[in-house]
Formats: sequence, structure tokens, C-alpha cells
Amino acid sequence: TSSDSGGWALWKVKLMGGHETIRPMIRGVNLGNWLLLEKWMDPALFHDADGKAFEGDCPPLDERGLMHNLDHETKTRRMLNHWKTYITEDDIKWLSEHQINAVRLPFGYWAMRPDYPFIFGQQEFIDKLFDWCEKYDLTILLDFHGLKGSQTGSPTSGNCGACGQDQCGETWIHFLKDSDFNLEIIRDMVDRYSHRRAYMGFEIANEVSGSLNGKDVMEFYQKAYDIIKSKNSDAMVLIYATFNPSTYPFENFQNVFVDQHIYFGMGLGVPTTNQHDNLERAERAISNRHWPLVVGEWSMGASGEITKGWPKDKEADFYKDYSRMQLQAYEKKSIGWFYWSYKTYYQDSTWNYRDMVEKGWIPGMPGNIFASSEWWRLPSCVYDYLDGQCGLAAEEEFAEKHFGEPLYDGFSTSPEDEMQFTDIFEKLGVFMLVMGPVGVLMVFFKLLNPPWFQKAEAWGERKWSDLTSICSTSRSLHHQLLSQDAPEDRAAFANSIAEALESSSRGGRV
Repeated sequence: TSSDSGGWALWKVKLMGGHETIRPMIRGVNLGNWLLLEKWMDPALFHDADGKAFEGDCPPLDERGLMHNLDHETKTRRMLNHWKTYITEDDIKWLSEHQINAVRLPFGYWAMRPDYPFIFGQQEFIDKLFDWCEKYDLTILLDFHGLKGSQTGSPTSGNCGACGQDQCGETWIHFLKDSDFNLEIIRDMVDRYSHRRAYMGFEIANEVSGSLNGKDVMEFYQKAYDIIKSKNSDAMVLIYATFNPSTYPFENFQNVFVDQHIYFGMGLGVPTTNQHDNLERAERAISNRHWPLVVGEWSMGASGEITKGWPKDKEADFYKDYSRMQLQAYEKKSIGWFYWSYKTYYQDSTWNYRDMVEKGWIPGMPGNIFASSEWWRLPSCVYDYLDGQCGLAAEEEFAEKHFGEPLYDGFSTSPEDEMQFTDIFEKLGVFMLVMGPVGVLMVFFKLLNPPWFQKAEAWGERKWSDLTSICSTSRSLHHQLLSQDAPEDRAAFANSIAEALESSSRGGRV
């Protein structure tokens, strides 16, 4: 390390081995107001048994308050009907057909262990959601939105006591007092679902309040992380951006992502008619996190005042650019996003993703589609939705001509192309498998430290340099192969790679 005291310590790191997990761009929606109610999204659910608004100084604001104020028969009938009808297989099918590849599922602790006044029955519908998502090739992020004791102090947690109504008692923000119970809910969830093919990962706690002690929260995260990873080591683990994981590191911190929620009008300022000004603010909001980031919630809300009284065509143009601006920020500066929310009670709402797609204000319909989710195949400028995507039409025409299917339906290749391409990279894989054990032997020799080890170590370092060079080069070769326009050019290029690899296997260097 550096002995300088005026800055960060400088480290010399020798890479001994590792791997990189590559995932498609996450394009998802939140299934908000399904298993955890939010009053503003469907006020009628918060009416009394006669279908009227509750009266008095302390009307229910969260799901717990609603359940407390309804008799058992009324709340059972109401909730079972809501769970059966609000999200169905047809909804998941629609999402799959409109380029969505993931859903974020907000749930409260009562999904697994419903105490009074909650009712039992949600597990059946979570099971069905996994079945539907596996049928239509979507993945599921389990989002612990409502921890017992509340992590937010707001109705979005579903159990916040007085929820900020001072005249009604205490507002709860004490989920850490119930940490053991909340950890058991996480264990119940991953025991039941972590083996499922549609399981993406787990978000430990949604929108944790900044009033809590950061060290205590991170200790809870460590325990939750251990539980999640014990069941599925490949699971993504998300933590909310309230507390910086760099400030409170813990052991075995792998495959962890920060969840950031971006809402214009809520901390980001009201959007302006200058979309590049809005773009700068959105990009700044998700920059400098130092961890892989997912935009777990965003919407096209907070813009109604700007467009009030505008002609319909001017309004439509604004909203199209408003969505393109946000998509450009989130798809270039994060690993993906989840829109809040898939649907609301209000029709034609900027909080209703399906409505926005069907109006043409968000991509997803024919003639208005997203760039490929396979970002590693393409230059980043194809995600410049606002600024003008580079060669998008040319990319799609190329894919149609040479790969047999549109680029934006998965970038499929013809069988002949696929066989040739696979053969090339299998040879790269053989070379890496041969060289991999060299690293293991080097560690063994280092422990024994015989006199001749220095020569062996120097030789091994040269071979390791060759290997890492090939790993880096393979990506470049991949892109060069795809850039060849004519089939004969692609074939010639592929043959040149194969010949180089054959030469390498006889002792040469690529």
C-alpha cells in the first residue's frame, strides 16, 4: 500500500482468477398494489363494508389499518377477489409480448406468516406467478416491501401504525426490533422459491428510512444476505440506496446491487420541457454509486402541470421524449429498470405502464421497440433513445438478413452461423481449460516454495498473460465477426480466427 496519508491507499492487485456474470438488460415492471395494497392506486379497496369511504380522524392509510377496520368475512371476500383478478396469466403474457423480461414483486411479511388482522392466502398466487413467468420467460425479483414493524414509516410498507397521523398514535419505523422475525420471512421465501427457474433474486428491504442507524441496518443486511445466498449462490441481492455499502462493508459481498428509485417531482425536481436538462439530472441521480445499480422504480409521473392545456399532439410528443430521456439514462447508466407500476385503478395514467405502452409513449409496440437487451453485442449508442440511436435500422436490417430473425427479438442466428460461431469459441474454451490448472499449480508451488520456483513462476506469469489477453481479445473478435456485412466476409473472418487458434494449439500464440 502507499504510505501517503493524503489520499486513498494505492493497491497493487494481481488477478489470480475469476469470472464475469453477464445478464441481459433488465426491463421490468413492478406488480404494485397486488399483494401489498397502496391506497392511492385503488381507493375503492379502502372503503368500508358498505362501499363508502371511512369517516373519522384516523381513516386507514395502510393495508394493516384497512384489515383492522373490516370484519373477517368482508376482508376475506375482498382480498381473495382482488388477488385473483388484479394480476392474471394474461397480464404476464402481455408483458412477455411487449419486451418485458422481469417483474418486481412487492410483498409484505403477511404473505408468508399473516398475523392478525391480515388474512392467509397469498402463497397460492405467488406460486402461480412463478408458473406464469416460467411459461412466458420472465424472471421475478422478490421485493420485501413490508417488513414487520415497518422500514419506512409510510403506507407503502403496509404496516406503519399511525403512518404520520400524529393524532392517531405512533408511526412505526422499528423493523429492526423484529429483525429475527423478518429474517425468518426471508428464509421462508427463499426456501420456497429460490430453486424456481424464474427466480432472479431478492431485495432485502424497500426504501429503508434514513432515520435508522446505518450500522444496524447493514448488520441486518449481512444476516439476510447469508440466508439468501445459502439457498442460491447465483441469486441477485438488492439493497436500497439509503445506506452506502462501501461505508458499511460485510463479508462475502458478491453479486450485490444497489436499488435506486428515480421520481421527477420527488427529490429530483419537477421536469422541464428541456429533455436534455432532465437527462442530466436523471444521469446524475444514478452516478457515483460505486456499485452495480438497478433503477427499481421510475415513472412518467410529476409532469401533469407542465402539459396542462396542451394540444394532444404536443402532449404526446413531450411524453414520448420524456420516456426516451429516462430510458436512455437508465439503460446506459445501470443494469436495468422496473417501472412503477404495471397498472393502476386510474386509466390513462402516467403511473400505468400498460396504458403508456398502448398509447405509444413508451416503447413496446410494433414500430416502437426497445433496443436489444443483449447489450454486450452492441455499441452503447443504440440506447440513445433521446439523442438518436446509431444505426438502429441498419442493425435490424443486418440481423434480419444474416441471422434469420430480428435483432430485437433475441438476435437469433441461422443454424449454420451458430455452428460455426460455437466451434470457434469452443476452441477458445479448450485453450482456457488447458491454461487454468497452471494457476492452481502456481499456488501449490508457492506454498512449497522450492528453489526452482522463481523460474516456474515467471513462466506461469507469461502464460497467464497470454490467457487474459485471449479472454480480452475474444470479445473484440466477437464484435468484429458481427460487423462483417457480407456472408463471405463473415466466413473468411471466422476461418482466420480458427486458423489462428489451431496454430496456438500447436504451441504458437494468438
